[in-house]
Amino acid sequence: MTAADVAVYVIIGLIGSFCSGLLGVGGAIVTYPLLFFVPPLFGAYAMTPNEISAVTMFQVFASSGIGMLMYRKSPWLNRSVVLTIGGGMTGGSLIGSLLSGFMPGQVIHILYGCMALLAVVLMLKKRQGGTLESAEPPAHIEFKRSLAITLAVAVGLLSGIVGAGGSFLLIPIMLGILKLPTRTAIASSLIVVFLSSIGGVIGKSAGGHVHIALTAMIVAASLFGSTFGARIGQRMNVQVLRLVLVAIIFVSALNIWGELIYKWIET
Repeated sequence: MTAADVAVYVIIGLIGSFCSGLLGVGGAIVTYPLLFFVPPLFGAYAMTPNEISAVTMFQVFASSGIGMLMYRKSPWLNRSVVLTIGGGMTGGSLIGSLLSGFMPGQVIHILYGCMALLAVVLMLKKRQGGTLESAEPPAHIEFKRSLAITLAVAVGLLSGIVGAGGSFLLIPIMLGILKLPTRTAIASSLIVVFLSSIGGVIGKSAGGHVHIALTAMIVAASLFGSTFGARIGQRMNVQVLRLVLVAIIFVSALNIWGELIYKWIET
């Protein structure tokens, strides 16, 4: 392992985990494209999509775990949301991560790009009743549990395949379909993502695509980045958090599809 490998992958781990804590996501939405595009630019080891999906799942496990601890006492955390969606996500993620070991890397790449585009559409969808939200957490939250479980299993399946916690798709679903408050979605999603990443880590380990050394570096960096990001995220304006999340997902989608279209034109 070269010095370039260490420097590049530690920085990527810090950036991805910082976004995880800041935005209440697992961090894979940022880490996946960074791991694919950045290392070759600096002469570092270039991982395959299968290896990247395994590394990002471990990174999601670490960063969401730290972020979960930071948000565990948040008044916006909703236990009913966590238990309902977390159970479906965990089962789906385990199945998806096991299936990914038998899939070509290009298929994983395309699925990631589709998930990112869908997330952008859901985040930009206007919510009924305007964009203003209460500054205080609601005493009770109503949502359709059967719909929530179905969507959670589907998101968990896809996120397990690409090695993501799924929150970059889950949060837009919480906001646009289940109509949950933004801060409730962010706080609750970190625990949901942590639960789903347990199934994902088990599946990826069984699949045999884990690069142990690079994974260890990224996970170690995640312990610092996610803590810092979570502290800042709890102080930021909710609309700013929403816009930052949309921007990150959109740029990631453009990068992935740009690279895929370029390869298709070449062939």
